[in-house]
Amino acid sequence: MTTEHPKPLGQVAKRGVAWSFVREGVTEVVLFPASMVVARLLSPTEFGIAAAGMFFAQLAMKLSELGFNAAIVRAKAIDDTHLSTVFTINLLVGLAMFVGLTAVAPWIAVFYEVPETLAVVQFAAVGFLISPFGAVPAALLARNLRFRQATVVDWLHGLTFAVAGIALAWAGFSYMSIVYGKLAAIVVQTGARITFARWRPSFGLSRQALGEIFPFGAGVHAKRLVDYAANHADNLIIGKLFGMAALGLYDKAFGTMTRVLSRFNGAGPNVSFRIFAIIHEQPERFARAYARVVMGATLLVFPIFGVLIAVAPQLMTVLFGERWLAAATPFQVLCLAGCLRVLNSYASAATQAAGYIWSEVWRQVVYAVFIVVGIAVLRDFGVVGAAMSVLIATVLMTVAMHLLLMRVAQFPWSTIVRPLAPAAVCATTVIGVVVLTEYALRAAVQAPADWLLLLCQAVVAATFYAGFILFVPLRDVRMLVSEVANDMLPRALARHHLVQKYLNAHAAA
Repeated sequence: MTTEHPKPLGQVAKRGVAWSFVREGVTEVVLFPASMVVARLLSPTEFGIAAAGMFFAQLAMKLSELGFNAAIVRAKAIDDTHLSTVFTINLLVGLAMFVGLTAVAPWIAVFYEVPETLAVVQFAAVGFLISPFGAVPAALLARNLRFRQATVVDWLHGLTFAVAGIALAWAGFSYMSIVYGKLAAIVVQTGARITFARWRPSFGLSRQALGEIFPFGAGVHAKRLVDYAANHADNLIIGKLFGMAALGLYDKAFGTMTRVLSRFNGAGPNVSFRIFAIIHEQPERFARAYARVVMGATLLVFPIFGVLIAVAPQLMTVLFGERWLAAATPFQVLCLAGCLRVLNSYASAATQAAGYIWSEVWRQVVYAVFIVVGIAVLRDFGVVGAAMSVLIATVLMTVAMHLLLMRVAQFPWSTIVRPLAPAAVCATTVIGVVVLTEYALRAAVQAPADWLLLLCQAVVAATFYAGFILFVPLRDVRMLVSEVANDMLPRALARHHLVQKYLNAHAAA
């Protein structure tokens, strides 16, 4: 099967990331208001019940993915035999996961001592009968760098989940509205992937094809499984130790952080993985590409997380209501971990592209162990202690991943550290600006409303950030802005004399 090779890779990468921002931005316009509405329709306890049951469903989903799709994306050549083999195995494993999860659902309810989790797990398991049909088409879209189609798929998924979730919660389906909404979204997403990929499921098993994709696929599978356990074991322990209400608060904090991270860092590592897989045997080009994408990603994500840390109390109150205010402090701690997870995601993409998947797996195991131990040690601090354990484990994981990257790619420390300087400067400064804005508004207005405070801080932060990106006297930032503008702006706009004047002055500086 031939692989599509469009346009120069640098331009492809920028456009892929740009499509990811468009995708995530539009998705968030739909999902975030939906989450605000559902948070007012459901209580923290109801969210906790849904999160408790969905933990096991999502864990089983990770078990069923097997990692073969990543092998399809990375492989230099594939044919229909590889695709039919992967589809058949995914379908068989999905069926096994459905049967197994349905069978153990009663024991899960006993573990939590919450009978309601039984129905959550049983209905969520239905997703394993649907998802295998869309797995191979999703891999083909990623392999062929068809970002626009992948964007539309995610829009349909998000819109379906939002509409179904709100309608069902309004109709009184309580915590099950989240489960039913997720199932509806999976059905729509799978159908859209099949349509856009233009690949029809076919059965077949080839020992040779399996042998070619299994080593890397098995490593990706192990890594994803351990990564999922590390990122969600805290939910399991919190639900058991502190109850459903505490789990609901923590899940809201962690989910909000993850939502922001995925919206602004979602497809970047996936796009980079495909590009890195093509160029990883060219060391100098590999190093330049890595430094460039990390600088661009952190320059976007670090300041956003900085602002969210500064405005967390009013953010939680305005978005979700007063009863969610207790989620603000763990959210702030988790945002610090989110900054480091950006770095880890690109380091992971680079090491996996070079084929060093198993070296990452054992690091993920240690990461998961540190989170579990940390929660046990800091249990007296409740959900804040759980968030602190995640942050500490993420710091250690960041060091371990970048030591691995330096060994695998022969990167010097400068390649790792230098791209972070602009983002660190921008994030630190914008936090100061936002905090000063709060002090100034509180001095001018007695007890300002949370929504007014949040709005003023957002406007000031956005204005400062735009000025920083466009006019900061940092050569690397100026070069990146010029490159992105030349590659991404419509041709007529890019050639406008005012735009050219700015870009020329930017490059000259």
